[in-house]
Amino acid sequence: MTVAEGNKPPPTPVWKRCLGGGVALGVLWLVLTLDAGWSRPWISASLAVVMGVLAGGELIQMLRRGGRPVHPRLALFGVVAVLVGRAALVLAGAPVGRGDEAILAAMFAAMLALEVRRGDVEEGPARIAGTLLVLFYVASFAFLVDLLLLPAAPHGVQLAILVVVTAKATDMGGYLVGKAIGGPKLAPKVSPGKTWAGFAGGTALAIAIAVVGGGWIARPLPVVDRVALGLLLSVAAPLGDLAESLIKRWLHVKDSSGLVPTFGGTLDMIDSLVLAAPVGYWFLVVRGGIPL
Repeated sequence: MTVAEGNKPPPTPVWKRCLGGGVALGVLWLVLTLDAGWSRPWISASLAVVMGVLAGGELIQMLRRGGRPVHPRLALFGVVAVLVGRAALVLAGAPVGRGDEAILAAMFAAMLALEVRRGDVEEGPARIAGTLLVLFYVASFAFLVDLLLLPAAPHGVQLAILVVVTAKATDMGGYLVGKAIGGPKLAPKVSPGKTWAGFAGGTALAIAIAVVGGGWIARPLPVVDRVALGLLLSVAAPLGDLAESLIKRWLHVKDSSGLVPTFGGTLDMIDSLVLAAPVGYWFLVVRGGIPL
């Protein structure tokens, strides 16, 4: 869907966003409850893989609709390889590795060889760049799967859900406070609807969620770590959101797809997790002393 100047769709009503957020929280709670009864987080891992593959596919289609060169088959293969590889580690109970590096290096080498063979000096480098954008975008989101392994269920699932809910709290808090107060724009050229007041509201709600939620997990986090986690995610989550907005404006696209009513596509739902997942993962590893 192309955004035409002066013909922007009406904003989504607040009650629809709140209802959608409530449904998402209910699904997360159900996943936590079901996975708590397993030795490995089968449902969580499967859900993360499906969402990641859908998001990667949407980004590929966005690039193609926007007229940007990309290797669609190689990109989709890389997305599946990264996510399935992570999930296989989780379900097998193996230590988390950095197998993504080998996959990304192999994909890069394959693309270089393909473009050299084609000899397309005009669009070849652009195709490589577009494909790497897809791969790195999904590889960052895949840290959510790594969180499931800190350590085996249910604790890992609880940590992953804590990061997800805290990150999404910045979205909801920012939207509600920004809509109520308004004020100076956070990044007017990228996302005109976001304000500094909304950012402050999202930060406050994220810290509150992290403090409360971090005390409910199987191994409660110290209060200072909960506050720090909420603060870090309140910065990482909106930055991930703004990054997707930057890409969509570059491609003249409003939503990544129409898959999810009110919210757009899968990519629109996980955009804040693209940076929040690796930030949350490494913070919990460093502060918790969890071996890799």
